[in-house]
Amino acid sequence: MFRLALRNSLAVLFISLFISSSFSQDLDIPASWRQPISKLSLADRKSRAKSVADSLVPLFNPTNGLVRGLSFLQASNVQCAIALHDRLSPNGTNNVINYIDIVQQLNPDFYYTSNWALASVYAYRAYKQDYLLYKATSIWDKMNEYLVTSDDAASGTHPLRTVLFNSSCTGGIILLSLITKYDLSNKLTGNAGAVLVYGDTDPQSVKVNGQATCGFMLLSAHLSELTGNTTYRDAAELSATFIKNNLYNGTVILDSIDLQSCNVTTDTLSSDSGFYIEGLTIHANLTQSQEWASFLQQFIYSTTAFPGWVRDDGVIIEGADIKNSSWNNDPILSQKGMFVRGLYEAWSRSVPGSKPANFIEAFINVQYNALVDLADSKPSGNYSPNWALSGPSQIVAGGQLVALDLLNAGLGIAQRNASDTSESPQASGQPQSQTKKVHVGAVVGPTIAGVACIAIVIATIFIYRRRRQRKRARSDNSKLDPNDVYYYNELSNSAPIGNNVETNRDIPHGGAQGPVIEPYMLTAPNPGILMEKLNNSIPLYTSQSAPGSSVPESTSMGRTTTEGSSDGGTTHPSAIPGLLQRLNEAIAQLPSSGTTAHSEADLPPGYYEEPATTPLSRGP
Repeated sequence: MFRLALRNSLAVLFISLFISSSFSQDLDIPASWRQPISKLSLADRKSRAKSVADSLVPLFNPTNGLVRGLSFLQASNVQCAIALHDRLSPNGTNNVINYIDIVQQLNPDFYYTSNWALASVYAYRAYKQDYLLYKATSIWDKMNEYLVTSDDAASGTHPLRTVLFNSSCTGGIILLSLITKYDLSNKLTGNAGAVLVYGDTDPQSVKVNGQATCGFMLLSAHLSELTGNTTYRDAAELSATFIKNNLYNGTVILDSIDLQSCNVTTDTLSSDSGFYIEGLTIHANLTQSQEWASFLQQFIYSTTAFPGWVRDDGVIIEGADIKNSSWNNDPILSQKGMFVRGLYEAWSRSVPGSKPANFIEAFINVQYNALVDLADSKPSGNYSPNWALSGPSQIVAGGQLVALDLLNAGLGIAQRNASDTSESPQASGQPQSQTKKVHVGAVVGPTIAGVACIAIVIATIFIYRRRRQRKRARSDNSKLDPNDVYYYNELSNSAPIGNNVETNRDIPHGGAQGPVIEPYMLTAPNPGILMEKLNNSIPLYTSQSAPGSSVPESTSMGRTTTEGSSDGGTTHPSAIPGLLQRLNEAIAQLPSSGTTAHSEADLPPGYYEEPATTPLSRGP
C-alpha cells in the first residue's frame, strides 16, 4: 500500500510543483506608479548624462585614483558609471583607465574585490584594452581562493579557515530548495558557491555576505561571456544556485549568512539584488536556461515592489532617512545605482516591446522622472542622492554618482527606442555578443494553460492506473511476509512536522519504532535520511506483488541534465514524460525482500551532503 501511495503522492507533488512554478508574475505596470512614461527627448537625455559624467571627472584625485568625498568602493562605482557612459556615447572621452591603474598600485591589499574587477570589465567593454580584461581575471583568481567549492562544502572545511562549517544550510525558500535539490535534480550543492569575505583574515570566520557572493557571481558571468571560458560559467552557476537557495527570501537577496550557525541576517541592500539581476541576465543568456530566465522574471518583479526600498508610487527611497550632512560619506545612498544598472542590463537583453521589457522600462522611467522633477537642483544640475528630495546647491559626489547610473539607463533605453537609424550599433546600448538570447519572459505565455491541462490529465491517468494495481495487489496480501513490515511500521510512526528527530535503526523487526522524518514533510529533513528512504527502504511488497512487472537496470532517482538546465526550481514541459518515467522506474526498483534493520555503518557516503559530480577547480 505504501509503495503505491508513495508513487502517487510523488507524482501529484511533482506535477503540482511544475504547474505552480511555470506561472510567473503578470508584469502589469502598477497604476500607482508615478509617471512611468518617458517625457524627455533623446537629445535631452544625452545632454543630462554627459553633464553629470563631466561633473564627476574633476572629482578624481590623480594621486590615488579615488573620488573626493566617496569611499574606496564607491570610487569603483564611479568608474563603472563613467565607463558605461562612454560605451553608450560614441564620442565618450572620459577614459578612467589611468585611475584604475593608480588604485591597483597604491592599494594592493584592498583592490581585489568584485567592485574593482567590475570597473575593469566595464572599462574593457568601453575602451577595448585587453589588459583591462587581464586585470579582471586576475582579481577573479584572488576571489576564487575564497570560494567554497563543492569539495569544500562536502567536507565542511576551507583552506583559509580553521573551523568546520555546515555542508548545507536551509536558508532561502526552504521547500522549493528541498524539492529541487533532493528530489528532482539529484544534484546537491549545499553551501558550494558561497564566497567568504575577501580580506577577512579571521581563520574562524565563515561569514558570507551578499556583496561578495553576488559580486563574484556577476564577475564570473561577465568573464564567461567575454572569454568563453567554461570555468567562469560553472562558477557563475554554482554561486547563482547558492544565492537562490540560501540568501533569497522569496522577494530580495538577504545580505549575509554564517555557514557555521546557518543564521541569515535580515539586512537588505538593493546592490546585492542588482548584482544578482545583472549576473543572472548574462548567465541565463549564455546557458540558454529557460529555468533561470523564468526565475529572473519573477525576481525582477518582486524586487521592484519591495517596500524596504520602493515606496507605493514606485520611486526608490533606499537611504531616505539619511540626513543631508551624511550624503557624501554614506555608501547606502549609492546602492540603488547598482540596482538600476542591473535592471538596465536585463532590459537591454529583453525582447523589445515585450511585457518584461516594458515593465523594466516603466520602472526606470519612474526613477528618471523623479530624478528630474524632484532631485534636480535646477539650474545647477546637481542631484540629490535621495530621489524624493530636491538637490543641493553644491555638488554632492554621491548624488552625481547614482544620478549617472540612472541617466545612463535612460539614455540606453532612449537610444534603442529611437527611430533614428543613424545611431551606431555601439551607441544602442546593446550587448555585442552574438550569443543566442534567452529573453526574460520567453518561457511564459498563452501555452501555460494548455500545459497545465495536459499535466492534470497525466496526473489523473497516473492515479487511476495505480488504483487499479492497488486493488489487484490486495488480493495477494496472503503472499506478504509479515517480517517485511519493518519500514512500513517505521514510516507509519512519523514525527510531527517541525520535530528534528532521527530514526532508531537498531530495533529489530516488529519492535516498537521511534518517530521518523517523512520524505514529504514541509521541513528540511537531513538529505541522507531522505534519499535513503526513497532509494533503499520501504520493502513492503515482494517481487511477486506486481505480476508481469519488470525491474529496469537503472536505479538512479536523478534526471539527466540537459544543456542549459539549472537547479532553478522550474521544469520545462518537455521534460515531464521522462521525469515521470524515471520516477516510476526508480520506485519500482525498491528492494522487495530480505531487508534487515540498518545500522549507522549502512548509511551512504556523504550522509549530510552528497558530493557534486564535478568539483569546481580553483582556477581557469
